[in-house]
Amino acid sequence: MTCWYSETNWLDVLYTSVRNTPGRVEAAAAYLTNRRGTRISVEALRLRLRGEADTKLSVEMLDLLVEWMQELRQPHALDVIHARAAAHGLVVEAAPTATGVDGVLQQFLRVGLEHGDVATAIQDALADGKITHKEADRVARSIREAQQALQGLLITARAAASE
Repeated sequence: MTCWYSETNWLDVLYTSVRNTPGRVEAAAAYLTNRRGTRISVEALRLRLRGEADTKLSVEMLDLLVEWMQELRQPHALDVIHARAAAHGLVVEAAPTATGVDGVLQQFLRVGLEHGDVATAIQDALADGKITHKEADRVARSIREAQQALQGLLITARAAASE
């Protein structure tokens, strides 16, 4: 049986991100063991990542797993941070690298091109008059990505105004 993992539940997002990183849970367990100085087995980490039984993932482990994925330059390394923020009604965005009016224009064009799928995701979800969990996840993911991009654009515009 295949498990379905939500794209909005932070623990599911983290588990999916770890599984999509080279070496998967095995490499993550080795990294945690090395960094913490305390051995964690692959199966113990897997249980924590799946939130099974009484196992809990500590904030320290969460931070180390994000660090591990960042060291491996994984594009999904910060997905769990965005999911945690979204669960509390917040949006987080990395500080932009582009500055000035050209940076604002460049970012504006990127946001417009990359995030036109929000309306499509909503339209598709509503087409049959009901919204499934998977459709709600797709809508949430599209909106979250657009929010992050717009927040970055706002930060870039403010930085350009202060130059």
